[in-house]
Amino acid sequence: MTIMTSLHDQLIKCFSSVFASIKEEDLDKLAIQNCPAWDSVAHITLTIKIEDSFDITLKAEDMDNLTSFDSILKYISDAKSSIKQ
Repeated sequence: MTIMTSLHDQLIKCFSSVFASIKEEDLDKLAIQNCPAWDSVAHITLTIKIEDSFDITLKAEDMDNLTSFDSILKYISDAKSSIKQ
């Protein structure tokens, strides 16, 4: 299992806990633009889940760019890479 696969699976769990009504196989396609359930409350809840799960802090100035599964996965991957250096 690659690091990216592990991060992906962990992020799926975060998304699943916030967006329980969405099929797991569709979670990695989610974005604010295509998910009516992804409102401000869901975004904050997701942020908290991600911070707890990955032991990182999402910067407030980055929040506007974290609007899809893919963008969040890349952000986490980059954050984890910078921690290891």
